[in-house]
Amino acid sequence: MVLELPPEIETRLEQLAQHEGTTVVSLLAKAAETLYGDDLRYREIVQERIAQADAGQFMKDAEMKLLWNRLLQPGCAAS
Repeated sequence: MVLELPPEIETRLEQLAQHEGTTVVSLLAKAAETLYGDDLRYREIVQERIAQADAGQFMKDAEMKLLWNRLLQPGCAAS
């Protein structure tokens, strides 16, 4: 796979990799793995909530607001 990034992003990634003592490829692989895991968790949550709604179980407004705030945070692990 070839990934073309803007030069300023490449520079920042190289600096971060050097600071972390790793490679840019390792950083990007870890980021992709995290993104994939977060997406899977999000999809699981949505499916659970759909099943609950189908069963007539609904969240209160305050609970929904808390959930959305958690889901909108980077790297969330909402349950």
